[in-house]
Order: sequence, then C-alpha cells, then structure tokens
Amino acid sequence: MTTQMKEANQAVFDAALKHIRAQGEPCLSSKVDGREHRQCMYRSPTGLQCAFGPCIENYDESIEGDSARDIIDDENYRLYPWARDVNSDLAATVQSAHDRASDSPDFMAKFESSMRYIAETFGVTYEPA
Repeated sequence: MTTQMKEANQAVFDAALKHIRAQGEPCLSSKVDGREHRQCMYRSPTGLQCAFGPCIENYDESIEGDSARDIIDDENYRLYPWARDVNSDLAATVQSAHDRASDSPDFMAKFESSMRYIAETFGVTYEPA
C-alpha cells in the first residue's frame, strides 16, 4: 500500500467519523416518486450527508444509487484531492456502515461499532468519541 493510499484511507475514515458524529443521524430520503421511502443518500435535500458524502467535491443528484466504488472508479465524479487515493474497499465499507446503521434505533452506537471494526480491518486509527 502506498503512502498516498494510507493517508487517503485515514482522511476518508476521519472525515466520515467526524461528520456523522456531528450530524448525529443518517442521511435518508423521505420520498421517491411521491411515495414514502427510506433510502440512504449521499446528500439529502435537507442538507444531511451520508458517511462518504463529505468526500465528494462535485456532487450531482445523478450519483444517488451509485456505490462508493462507482464514484471512486468513475473519473466524472470528482472526489476531494485528499480522498482520491482511498482504497475502494475501505470507502465501500464506510458507506455500508452508515447504510446498515440507518435501520437501527440506536444509529450512533451501531455506526461507532462498525467504525471500530473498520479501523481494525483496514489499519486506520479510531479515536473514541
């Protein structure tokens, strides 16, 4: 693993953790095609973001439904420079931590637990809240 990837992994992990801790809730859509529907989003109309959302510099609604891997692999989606060398597995796992925790009545506890696991798995540093 390159130094750039290690630094990007830590930066993406830190950005996701800091953002979700500050936000305190998941980023979910409330309506799709006029019907009530709860689906994770990168950014909501109300200004919320998912865990990977803060890494996306040039957001466009058309990316909703794309995976973090799709966004990393497609050069049309511009990530912030500090996130561009991230390991796509780490990014996908951070995205998944948000999405899985969004169904839990204790979103923050489940998200924090997942982030501790991600830190151990990918060798990044986790700082408890």
